Amino acid sequence: GIFSDYQKAHDYHKKAKERYAVAYKDEDVHIHLKGWIETNLAQSYADLNQLDSSLAALQSIFKDENADPIWHPIALHNLGDVYSRMKQINPAINALKEAIAIHETRNDQINIADACWYISKIYKQINRPDSVIFYSRKGLASAEAIGYKWSILVHCQLLAEAYEATNLNLSHQYLKKVIAINNALYGVEKTKALQKILSGEQERLRKAEAERIAEQNQLKQYAFLSGLAILLII
Repeated sequence: GIFSDYQKAHDYHKKAKERYAVAYKDEDVHIHLKGWIETNLAQSYADLNQLDSSLAALQSIFKDENADPIWHPIALHNLGDVYSRMKQINPAINALKEAIAIHETRNDQINIADACWYISKIYKQINRPDSVIFYSRKGLASAEAIGYKWSILVHCQLLAEAYEATNLNLSHQYLKKVIAINNALYGVEKTKALQKILSGEQERLRKAEAERIAEQNQLKQYAFLSGLAILLII
């Protein structure tokens, strides 16, 4: 199962950490490898839901004055993910914003896309659709620039949901992209199943939009009648 795979990955990273100092004598390789191992070890703790251990591993990277700077922003966006899982929303957002800023100075499109996905998920959880749209559009642009299909898929899903209440046409456009990318990644049969789900979702959205318009019209009618009643009383 997935959990056993996570456990295997975690065990490999722990073994790698124990051996890296012995295996590499070159200082540059040594520092870079240490950063790679520490960052992935922290992520494996998070995957096993051992969040305190993940947090400690990430903080050790930031405290290490000799750490390879290339891993700093990647550790930051992993830190944002861990804080989010710990329900520490503001520290999570701050870590991810800092990571994105560094990734952008390096034109690191793949990590911009990933960090924007993390922060967009947080904004979705706290019901901030405008922020979801801002970061998912940024992440989508980076993902499309490098053909990062999985990231294109998840950002389009977030955008379709974020636009659901305010721009039904845009929401549908992103849903169509979801279908196209899902087909490219997972094949026609799974896409047909997804289309069935999305068709039901689109029908629900159409009904919700019709109900919203009907409610607005009813409110306008009430306002008109109330105003008319006041005039008649006067």
